Amino acid sequence: MRAHLLTTTAAVGLLAATSAQAQDATWLLNPGSGSFNTATNWNPAVVPTNTAIFGASNTTSILFEPFTTTSIGTLQFNPGAPAYIFSTSSPLSTSISITGTGIVNNSSNAPTFIIGNQANIFFRNASSAGNATIITTAGGLTAFVDSATGGNARFITTAGGAFDITSLSSDGMTAGSIEGAGTFSLGSKQLTVGSNNLSTEVSGVIRGTGGSLIKTGSGTLTLSGTNSYTGATVVAGGTLSVTGDISSSSGALVGPTATLAGTGTVPGVLLVGGTLAPGLPIGIGTLNVAGNLAFTSAATYLVGINAITASQTNVTGIAVLNGATVQVIDDKNITKRQVYTLLTATGGINGLFNPDVVGVKNKVDLFYDANHVYLCDHCKFTDLIISQLPFFPGSPPASLPAEVVQIAGAIDAAIDANVTLPTQFSNLRGLSRPQIVNALTQLTGEVHTGAEQASFQSTNAFLRLLLDPFAETRGRAGLGSAMGFAPEASARLPAARGTSGPRVMAAAPTSAAIR
Repeated sequence: MRAHLLTTTAAVGLLAATSAQAQDATWLLNPGSGSFNTATNWNPAVVPTNTAIFGASNTTSILFEPFTTTSIGTLQFNPGAPAYIFSTSSPLSTSISITGTGIVNNSSNAPTFIIGNQANIFFRNASSAGNATIITTAGGLTAFVDSATGGNARFITTAGGAFDITSLSSDGMTAGSIEGAGTFSLGSKQLTVGSNNLSTEVSGVIRGTGGSLIKTGSGTLTLSGTNSYTGATVVAGGTLSVTGDISSSSGALVGPTATLAGTGTVPGVLLVGGTLAPGLPIGIGTLNVAGNLAFTSAATYLVGINAITASQTNVTGIAVLNGATVQVIDDKNITKRQVYTLLTATGGINGLFNPDVVGVKNKVDLFYDANHVYLCDHCKFTDLIISQLPFFPGSPPASLPAEVVQIAGAIDAAIDANVTLPTQFSNLRGLSRPQIVNALTQLTGEVHTGAEQASFQSTNAFLRLLLDPFAETRGRAGLGSAMGFAPEASARLPAARGTSGPRVMAAAPTSAAIR
């Protein structure tokens, strides 16, 4: 009997201890204070360690007490729960560990957690941040370990705050969105953001050796800081706008429904049916690509144009165009006969864009040189061949052949008539002025007739020389001296002497005399 009682007592004690370690409790409608760590604010009167349940209450601002380590499995918000706000005490140290399911919200109001002033919140095991808003302020840390995830939560990390996923045992995790001027540490992990479709901006630093960033959802994520993560950047949905620098990334891949935009610096880019939009969201600006740029045929190059300039992309490597489509955002300010630079590639241009530009009402043409792509609305060849020489308005420079001006005028007439020029003609616009003049000269046919004219001129000169009776080389070949013009020769020949009358030149030697 004694042994049985001891066994029963031990079992009850073990059960009590187990219950104490996994206690559920509901936040009261009228709690005595806003302290999470005060037992009398709960029903039953214990601080929950398993599931903390929140419904209707007159106290929705809840404080985690200083010098405490709060461990909770699940924070559950029932239907009808108001918008709860949880915060940490300032400026003392507080630590919260969420170890179970995480944040479960069945209410239309998502909870907000404000973590700062030497406070930490850890999501452990397989817990999730759900759809909460977690604001990490200066001195605060929001960290994910084990196989925890950010779920669909909104993470706002202000200057001096830290967001950290470096200790995950998994390859990475999701987050609804990230924003703020704080530090986002990835380590070697992959962070997928954007599922809550919000448009946010990270002005702080995203860092991590081998860490990668994937943008999803329909919103816009703007990266305006100088980031140092070295893994890939994937734009799988919405828009990634880079106004800062992500060139440390190993490369950017843009998916079919996504857009890479901005005025900052990105790594090498591959567009698989996506959109490259330099200058956006402001419309006019330059995006820098530190590497190669490659379009697929299903990709779009979206540019803004005003009266004097266009948004463009500067590429340090090679630009491969592959027949991608050029689209103009708004053509109402395009200046006719103005040449706009759309793309510059130091390593060279490979291939052409689709010649049919989308989003324009007027006749525009794309043309190329070795390192540039240009656009012009009703661009005139006459302008191109005379624009670099000073001349009186309305008249071509005297150094320009009339035939060349005529050929350029004929091409311009075709342009005015909305005739689609062969690609070879459009590409002439990408040449330098001397090269254009040379090409148009070849179209005149002068380059081919010139050889014949030179041949005829040489023949005529030879015949004139051969048949000229006064030529110095005629008449005394083989006598040892050259014969000059007749008046000079007459002075050296003997003449018949007489007492009167004119002097008569001696007759020319006969052939017998020469022999």
